[in-house]
Amino acid sequence: MLESSRTRRRGGLLIAGMCVVGLLVASCGIADPDVAATFEGEDIPASTVDALASDEAFAALIGFQVSDTGAVLNGSTARSVLDFLLQGEALASVADEQGLAVEPDEALLSQTIDGLRGQGYTFTMDDLSDQARDVLARLVVADQAVASAGSSFGEPTEDDLRFAYDSTAESGRWERTCLDMVGGPPEVAQDASSALDGGSEVLDLPDEVPGIQLALDSTQQCATGADLAGLPPELGAVIDDASTGSLIGPVEVTQGGQTVVVFAVVRSRDELSFEDVRDDLASEVAQSLLAVRIARGTEVNPRYGAGVELQLTQSQAGPTGQPVAPTLTATVGRPEAPGAPTQ
Repeated sequence: MLESSRTRRRGGLLIAGMCVVGLLVASCGIADPDVAATFEGEDIPASTVDALASDEAFAALIGFQVSDTGAVLNGSTARSVLDFLLQGEALASVADEQGLAVEPDEALLSQTIDGLRGQGYTFTMDDLSDQARDVLARLVVADQAVASAGSSFGEPTEDDLRFAYDSTAESGRWERTCLDMVGGPPEVAQDASSALDGGSEVLDLPDEVPGIQLALDSTQQCATGADLAGLPPELGAVIDDASTGSLIGPVEVTQGGQTVVVFAVVRSRDELSFEDVRDDLASEVAQSLLAVRIARGTEVNPRYGAGVELQLTQSQAGPTGQPVAPTLTATVGRPEAPGAPTQ
């Protein structure tokens, strides 16, 4: 879980630079002012979060900057700390379920910190606060115990799969809009419109009008809701409002400093059911089960966040250039209640 840890095989506890495309708040919150969050009934004290949020040595370990606002607790810093603590609690819970001993080990923590020297970490054990040492000494043991035993995080249940399906639905990942789309420079708009008026189909335009290029072929690929959300707003809005079979365009959009005109026609709209995606989802959730457990099992004090959000990261190319499967992660959402930390 520290930034120096090996790459984790099952869904990675700390992932930086992710492109988030879906989320759902998974808990209602707790009222006890002395508790920042609970995970499966275990309290995470507010005093621990507050102390760690101002610990520079701890901050350097997990990758955030201590706020310079004095007594005012910075919201994003507090959420970073809470995310880390929740991941640690979940990992310790897995170790406990596997019958693995999880007792704090400062010697192992010291060894871990020494190993960070070559990676630019300049702090020592003595620089960590007592609370940071207690938290980290327990966490490194749980991390090593689970990894050394080759233990899995368990098998996803049907409820886990349903939860993941519902949680990521707002991203539009289950929506399928099949449409034909072409585009070209503004000067060919009139020729393209004339061809369509003469009976040509949208997919005929690249062959009939010089400068027009194919963007989407409904027989080859359908767009998800997330795909459409990434379009220029003026184009996405027109597609959202279009009825099946009706012509869209010419719509002039500017993206990346280039202006193009777009013609499209929606062929069908659908939404994949849970049964449609269950098998693929089972594999995805199995790789990210710790995140699902955190999202399902956590309640957050509204002062610290709006609950835990299960988030979907976009597939990206791995080291070999091959696509990497989507990953689910659990993070504390921004607080919405009065009295929340400064954003």
